[in-house]
Amino acid sequence: MASFSVHLLSALEQLGLPTVTILAIGMVIGPAQVVARLLEFSIARHLHPTWSARIGILLSLAGVLLFAPGIPWLAFVAAALYGAGNGIMTIARGTLPLTLFGAEGFGTRMGILARPMLLAQAAGPFVAALVLSGQGATTMILLMALLVAAALGASLRLPSNPKAEQSCSLDS
Repeated sequence: MASFSVHLLSALEQLGLPTVTILAIGMVIGPAQVVARLLEFSIARHLHPTWSARIGILLSLAGVLLFAPGIPWLAFVAAALYGAGNGIMTIARGTLPLTLFGAEGFGTRMGILARPMLLAQAAGPFVAALVLSGQGATTMILLMALLVAAALGASLRLPSNPKAEQSCSLDS
């Protein structure tokens, strides 16, 4: 998602949206993140973190896909969904590992889990830039959507009940 965020405005420009519209679309993402976090803390606080993560990923996926047509009004909806998904995922990234693995060794586990994510965040914008410049915005957006869909598929394999969590480990 870091790669997508870095190149979103350039992708929208390639899709032919006017600069003033692109800037307004970009301004929707932050408030959508905040609103989603508030809803997460208030209405959805009783959801299991696995379900919160799934909802966040699904919202992000819908948002990414809705950017592809390059239709201005649809891009505003896409930005709101994408932002909301990102907002929820920032909460889920911390609560989900704690719920699945427990507090013992939490820092070590978070370090292990963070390594691949940090590597992807470092390399992703470069790779996305190559795709954006070589294949165009639509291809980059669809590739990002494919990656988010893979994350959604992986999230469906996560346990969402306390009994299943007791058997979770990073070794399995």
